Amino acid sequence: MNASDLISCALTTLFASAAIRGLWHGLRPRTSGWHGRIDHLLHAAMAMAMAAMPWSWGQTLLGTQQAVFFATAAVWSPLSALVHGRTSPVVRWGSAISRLPITVGMVAMVWMTWPSPAGSPEMVADGPQAMSHAAHAADSMGGLTAGITALLAACMLACSLWSLTRAMPSMVRTRAFDAGSQDPYRHFWEGSTAMGTAIMLLLTH
Repeated sequence: MNASDLISCALTTLFASAAIRGLWHGLRPRTSGWHGRIDHLLHAAMAMAMAAMPWSWGQTLLGTQQAVFFATAAVWSPLSALVHGRTSPVVRWGSAISRLPITVGMVAMVWMTWPSPAGSPEMVADGPQAMSHAAHAADSMGGLTAGITALLAACMLACSLWSLTRAMPSMVRTRAFDAGSQDPYRHFWEGSTAMGTAIMLLLTH
């Protein structure tokens, strides 16, 4: 097993674990309302797709349907926070901002379904001049693709560092831990999957 296979195995393990966690939180009875269930199930769907992506057979699973699904999820994540509940606008906007890692992650999923620029068979058949125009267009698109990939990877890295450096609850079972958040280690998982997504962006593009 070479280094590339080891990285692929590590990424698959990370995202498969995140998918199991998302399904558990999304399906268990104590999850807070349908809003929270949908959030966790969307996280699980994204993580399952990311778990397969490091492998050649996983790349074939990406297509237009997946791009539409993850684009819808990217819009749902912040929008649902803004319209959910009867809290103040400040609280709703704070909730929307806190969903930035998963929102950018969904956008990255859409971007990873975007095909690499290349000349079509028709351009090749039209002769050298058409091939030359196609080569220039591919170079321009390649630079744009690299720039967007770098920007998304940088955003995911920033989200990862922001999540991973936030305070984590103690492993000691205290009263606050027992009666506290339904998902006390959410920041750890969000930061880890954001880091994995940044790596995947750089590997696939």
